[in-house]
This record gives sequence, structure tokens and C-alpha cells, in this order.
Amino acid sequence: MPKISAERKQERRAEIIAAAMRCFGRTGYQRTSMADIIAESGLSAGAIYGYFAGKQELLEAVAGTVLGERIAEIGVESDGGIAPRSPRELALMTIRGLRQIPTLPLLVQTWGEAVTDPVLRILVGRLFPEVRQVFVRSMTRWRRAQPDPAPADPEEWAEGMALLIVGLVQGAAVQSALLEDFDAERYLRAIGDTLPG
Repeated sequence: MPKISAERKQERRAEIIAAAMRCFGRTGYQRTSMADIIAESGLSAGAIYGYFAGKQELLEAVAGTVLGERIAEIGVESDGGIAPRSPRELALMTIRGLRQIPTLPLLVQTWGEAVTDPVLRILVGRLFPEVRQVFVRSMTRWRRAQPDPAPADPEEWAEGMALLIVGLVQGAAVQSALLEDFDAERYLRAIGDTLPG
């Protein structure tokens, strides 16, 4: 039997994650079975289980993919290779990016289920700090570059702003997923009028 190249393995893994994402987005995490994901992918059970032990690992991969895309979009590395973004820019960019993903209701659902599911709570508890730290790194650099007097500790200031931005992003996500009449543009304008930058 011929060996599969590393590139093909990555492609196959991405195909499985995409199939899981479609299933979770359509019927939710709890109502999706591994059989659903196997059927959606068009692969054999053996092929799926060769990459993922089960539905929980797939949810983690889906969440990691979605958040990884957002982190990449923000474009901030701890070494400071890209110009830092202000709190306003980070909030607006992240919310606009999240609203474009078809699985936004799945993210909201995952947050809700994490309240009572200890395994999901661990997953969410691990991924959110990663996103927050990306914000903190960017805003710390942004604050230090401002001509007006910086706070005594720009990183502490940035950590507080990151908590606020995560809350604003979650608020936009929940309202987008649940309310048909959510006025996203008005929400974004209010953020633009409120946050510095």
C-alpha cells in the first residue's frame, strides 16, 4: 500500500475538519454523530478515526481552525513583525471576520454547552486566552507608540482592553446568531465611536 505524503495527510485532515464544520453548523455539536461526519466526508470510518479519536477532537480542531483564521487575520506576532493595531481596529476586524464564517452559530452553541460540559469548558478555557494574548501583544505595542503619555504599565492597560474586546466580540457573535434584527453596522459604529484608535 503506497504511503500518503505529508501534504496529502494535511489535505485529508482539512477535508475531515470541513465536513465536521458543515455537520456541526447544520445540526449542532450535540445532535451530530460521528456517523454523520463520516457520511458528510465521503470517507470510511477507518480513515476518519485515523486522524481523530472522536467528535470531541473534531470540535477542538474546528474551533482551533476558526480561531486560528481569526488570529492570522489579526496578523500579530509576538516579535512585532506587523504594525500594531489599536483597540478599535482589533475589535472591528475581529467582529467583521467572525460574522463572515458560516459556523458562527456553532461557536455560540459551543460557548453555551461549555457552561455544563467540563470537557468543552476546558477547550474554551484554553482557546480564549490564546486569542486574548494576541490582542494584548498588539495593543501593548500600539499603546507604547502613542504620542500622548502612556499608562504606567501599557501591558496591564492592554490586558484590560483585551477583556473588553473579547466581550464585545462575544456580544456581537451571540446577537448575530440569535437575533434576526441585529443591527451589526450600528453595533460596529458604536464600537468605532467608543474604543481608542
